[in-house]
Amino acid sequence: MVNGKAGKFNIIPTIINIGSGLALMGAGAFFCDLVLLYLIKRSNFYRDKKFEEVK
Repeated sequence: MVNGKAGKFNIIPTIINIGSGLALMGAGAFFCDLVLLYLIKRSNFYRDKKFEEVK
């Protein structure tokens, strides 16, 4: 015997969930960059790899 609850597919909540997931991934990358640029001892190494210096 199988029990469950089914609903109709709606595109609007799907788009909202996908957008929220992408925004959270962007926020996660932002916070990781903050930690790597300002909070670790070897931040100069990461900064040199992340940014290109133009002379």
